[in-house]
Amino acid sequence: MRFSRDSIEDLAIFLPKDSLPPVRFAAQELCRYLGLIYGSPPKVTTEVPSTTGVFLGGPEELKHLAGEAFHFRDADPLFADGFHIRIRRDRTFIAGASARGIIFGVYHFLESLFGVRFFGPGEELIPEHPTVDEERLEDHQEPALLLRGMQFGIPDDESDLTEDEALEADIERIDWMAKAGLNHVLFELFAPRMADFPKIEPYLERLSPYILERGLVLECGHHDLVYWVFPGKLWPLHPEYYALTAGERKGPRESEDGLGWNIFGQLSVCTSNEHVASEVSRGMHLFLKRHPQVDILACGWTMEEVRASASSARGRTSSLRQPHTGKRTTLVFGR
Repeated sequence: MRFSRDSIEDLAIFLPKDSLPPVRFAAQELCRYLGLIYGSPPKVTTEVPSTTGVFLGGPEELKHLAGEAFHFRDADPLFADGFHIRIRRDRTFIAGASARGIIFGVYHFLESLFGVRFFGPGEELIPEHPTVDEERLEDHQEPALLLRGMQFGIPDDESDLTEDEALEADIERIDWMAKAGLNHVLFELFAPRMADFPKIEPYLERLSPYILERGLVLECGHHDLVYWVFPGKLWPLHPEYYALTAGERKGPRESEDGLGWNIFGQLSVCTSNEHVASEVSRGMHLFLKRHPQVDILACGWTMEEVRASASSARGRTSSLRQPHTGKRTTLVFGR
């Protein structure tokens, strides 16, 4: 198959009509980068191209579409975010085990055949007008680790960035994550100041579309017990929710650094109080109702962790049905 400045106008990028948003995003990205490389973009279509084409989809979709031209006789089944690139004469196939895998396959295709480089967020190298001739190619890639990601949260006090500037930087990081084959966003439900806690969920909502567009796994949590048993709200009403240490229950207090309270010095819950677990569970269920895009919801504190795998719109199931929403969630308590 030939890719050149002269042939790009005859190229079509095909994806199935019922493709998920991340697959459509993969097609748009391939079209955009080929346009940057050759000066004009190819067309994206859901109609099977009669001329030279790049086909995106799952293995079964492409096998049904292309028959023997795309048959995994000699390749192992794809796992997790794995992908397989095959070139046969005038057709290129990029198959992914998931929609995410198709995105990773597109970026790998751009790197391995065209010399595109994704050095870091906002740092790219795009060659000009390379001529690529490949009659036959097999490239099978699978991840060594199931989850590979980066951590996000609202801007901290040491940052000189405004919230809008921080959001722009985070969007660039998410964009680069997909290009680097990373699939897991850990969004921290924590802020160093009590006054900043109301900013957390609005910031998550602003960031979520860019995560979902790329089909990345979204986990919320990490050092977030304070989010579910918030002393700014609960200490005046339920001091018994917090640990009894040397005969004294210690609530929020101003710390020397002015961060609102000494988080590591005081935040221990009373594990013998069954209402604490109910408060955590109730808060997590309400959070999932507000943010159904979340895949994993975790609650962690020193030496212990609670993890909830959210049944999102992607059809995951678990053992506890949430009140009012019908969503099912698994809560696992461990040390």
